[in-house]
Amino acid sequence: MFRNPLSDHEVPDNILQFQTPIICDYFQKTPNEEFILVNDENTKRFRQATLENTQHSFFHNYPTSPYIHANRVFGGKNYPQSYKIISLGQYPTRVIYTRKEKGINYKVPNNYQVETLLNGLTVLCKTQYQFSRKIVVRYTVEWTDKNGQIRSSYSLSSAGAAGSLFLKEICNKPNSRVSGTTLFGLDTSFLQQIHEIIASQPQQIPANRKRCFTELTSQSQKNKRISMIGKEIATQTLTILKENKFTSSSEEIIASLEAIILKINGEIVELNFYSDNITDFTQHLDSIIRACDETLISRDSYRRLAKAVPNLIREYVIEKRRNEITKTMNSLIPIKSFNINSVNFDDDNDDGNQQDISGIEFNDDDVGNGAFRSIISLLDIIIPILTTSTPPVLKIGDKINIKLGGDGRNVGRKQKHVMLTMCIVNEEEAVLSPAHQYSICLYLGKESYDSLSIVSAKFSHELEQLKTNGYKDSNNTIWPIELFFSGDWKFVALVLGINAATSNYFCLYCNCHKDERYNMDKIWLNSKNTRGCKNAMLFQEIDQNNWIIDELHLMLRISDVLFQCLFYELIKKKDFANNTQILIIAEMKKLHVHFEFYPPTTKNGKWEWTSLMGPDKEKILKDFQIKHLFDGQQATRGQDIEHLWREFYRLYKIMRQKSITDEEIDQFEADAKQWIRDFCRPTIGMVLRHFSTSSLEKKNHQQVRLFFGGTTMGGGKSKKPVIHDILCYENRQLFYNIHNTPIKYTRKTMEIKA
Repeated sequence: MFRNPLSDHEVPDNILQFQTPIICDYFQKTPNEEFILVNDENTKRFRQATLENTQHSFFHNYPTSPYIHANRVFGGKNYPQSYKIISLGQYPTRVIYTRKEKGINYKVPNNYQVETLLNGLTVLCKTQYQFSRKIVVRYTVEWTDKNGQIRSSYSLSSAGAAGSLFLKEICNKPNSRVSGTTLFGLDTSFLQQIHEIIASQPQQIPANRKRCFTELTSQSQKNKRISMIGKEIATQTLTILKENKFTSSSEEIIASLEAIILKINGEIVELNFYSDNITDFTQHLDSIIRACDETLISRDSYRRLAKAVPNLIREYVIEKRRNEITKTMNSLIPIKSFNINSVNFDDDNDDGNQQDISGIEFNDDDVGNGAFRSIISLLDIIIPILTTSTPPVLKIGDKINIKLGGDGRNVGRKQKHVMLTMCIVNEEEAVLSPAHQYSICLYLGKESYDSLSIVSAKFSHELEQLKTNGYKDSNNTIWPIELFFSGDWKFVALVLGINAATSNYFCLYCNCHKDERYNMDKIWLNSKNTRGCKNAMLFQEIDQNNWIIDELHLMLRISDVLFQCLFYELIKKKDFANNTQILIIAEMKKLHVHFEFYPPTTKNGKWEWTSLMGPDKEKILKDFQIKHLFDGQQATRGQDIEHLWREFYRLYKIMRQKSITDEEIDQFEADAKQWIRDFCRPTIGMVLRHFSTSSLEKKNHQQVRLFFGGTTMGGGKSKKPVIHDILCYENRQLFYNIHNTPIKYTRKTMEIKA
């Protein structure tokens, strides 16, 4: 063991001793004790240069040859070291010195690179000045590992620290130290002299000389430099485009420079060359806001996306434009607030028709009581869109059919909302989309007669005016109006002031007693229910014949009864658990319907099964094979049940036809024993499917998902109630329709290979 002058610790020779690298195999001694460099077939003589300290000798022929051989004597022992100069570098104006070793320090050149050997590995030692508030030198030791990957260690404190980090990683010796001055060859005297000569020579500095970009100290200087190059690029681009004939027949340039992306020292910089057409940029902003609204992207989500995609428009610009749109539309369609008295939610157990989003709770102060929009204000926006569409939905002389509807929803376990909507039935199939259901009122509370009576009073004057005088548009054209109301049975019964569906006089249209509803030979006219009416009818502006029951809930309820009757009959079989339920589940899989049975959990409990959605129920009614579930003498029983399902499905599809004739209604009457004729008569000239509340249910779901899914559209708590935010959101949807805001932009991408 010996103490290496290049190290502060005793280490074995084969670990830390500096050795002559491969390049030093070219050094050979001649009989005259002169050093020569063997370079292929040519031999060149070296001269000996000696420092003032005669213990340090350097043999070189620089700059003719980049190789230098050093011989240092420490403690009476010789330590040879060879170098290969890759880049000489130069002293900057403000030079940094090495740490003193035995009272001596040396100047550090900038952009200096030298190759040598350390611990048996060829390493590249580099210096790089970093100009900031405090000038420092980055010392780097770079090497190639056994996998051929280039690796490096660096230090901003000293060259020795960079070498020690290398030894720590290679030798796993955290306490090893190395002389940075010796490792980097900074004590080579003749190189210092060359650096001094270069620094003393007068340099020809042009009048418009610019400093290197890396020497710029402030961000404002860098931004100014980038802006200057952007302007030069824009100017030269026009010349290039003109030379390459990107012009029209009148020699006008038809191409423009939109953006350029530069990568400067690892930082991506995008140069945007916006034209003077502010309209295009604003329309692009509107498209982004529309995409965020319609795909439920909140402010926080957009911010997160903008972090990953830096060239996206900043979120604060988007939010500013969103607020401008909201303010504009709120002036056209004012949103007014009102109060609904507090309601005890615990006394209503009939929540089967409401959507339940569990786990979300709100305080009344955060949500508010109620808000509504004027129907006439909505028509002022919607009618011009429908008359100017291609093809036009409304033409002069047409009657506008307005359908009102309503539904409730559960928001958490303690709070409920009720929504009323309107749509233009003249749009036909479009009304089946939630986007064409326009919310006219939202309030906090449950579906009750008292609450709905307050709501109906808000629209009573408008509805009476529309029914009597029609709608007068901006061109002074008078459009006749016919009003309809559609909803599920419970909601319509509440608005009509009629008893529940289980009462003696339950019907929405006549005085049929519940004991007489099975008599298909008796004819009942749509003359209003006077015996089961317990409250005054709301929305009295709507004619008796224009109250329509939702066909979706009709199908859902009847199909539930059909399934229940079949399954309860099969459950009575002894082999149901081991055989029949397996057959049913297998048949469901053939229809691509997920279905399971759940055995009773208590002694007197009942079997339960998967609750199905509308589309799955239609598949089952149409194609489910019931016959093979019954065998022997009960085979005909299965055929009868299957026929019952198929016939109901056929009648249901007739109700959903896009058009229906009088003959079809008459035939339907014969098949359905009279009641379907009374149901369809109010809709002659229109289609029953257009009165479905499926779009209203979907709209309900979207609002809950958007505004109660964790954060509101405002990105956090808003000063106004959430029902106000929902109506503002819908106002923006109308803005997009008014201005035909694009939903997509196309861009062609080409890869240019230099």
